[in-house]
Amino acid sequence: MFRFLESICFEAGAYHLLDYHQIRVNRTFQHFYPEKAPLILEEILPDIKSDEKIKVRLRYHEHDHDLDVSNYIPKSITQLRLVASNQLDYSFKYLNRSKLIELLEPGNEHEEVVITKNGYITDSTYSNLIFKQDDSWYTPSIFLLNGVKRQYLLARKLIIERPIRKQDIKDYSEVSLINAMLDPGDLSLPVDQIIR
Repeated sequence: MFRFLESICFEAGAYHLLDYHQIRVNRTFQHFYPEKAPLILEEILPDIKSDEKIKVRLRYHEHDHDLDVSNYIPKSITQLRLVASNQLDYSFKYLNRSKLIELLEPGNEHEEVVITKNGYITDSTYSNLIFKQDDSWYTPSIFLLNGVKRQYLLARKLIIERPIRKQDIKDYSEVSLINAMLDPGDLSLPVDQIIR
């Protein structure tokens, strides 16, 4: 049974953030399968001929992997809800996301949760978060998963890391969900759309 997942964006004729995905795969192998050589993404990813935005899902464990290739269809999120989960650990990109999914309200497909840990904002169930204040974007320094888009934006100084508490949300104007498939602004909501 596969244990880990990478969701990789292919757009405009190229894979995006592949170096960051490879580093995460390497880190996963080093931690869980230190006796095994990690998968080399450039060797296993398919040659895609498409002008569409494509999501490639790589599922893997130490002995095997599989790939699922599909056109990317973004979620339609119209509301965010704060949910506390102080014990949640998602420091590796596990395929089993049941503990995250349990935080969602059944039947409300347009709602996503903002997970807090000991009073601090972390992530949503499928993305990191960035908050806009004036002309700058800030990402919580306490997170569940250090996502590839988050790392990329931090390295290029396009976002700034800082602790963000629940009560600090009012100091920002909007929140944007970011992940390998989502750039800043692709899926943004005013902070007053966050149910506390």
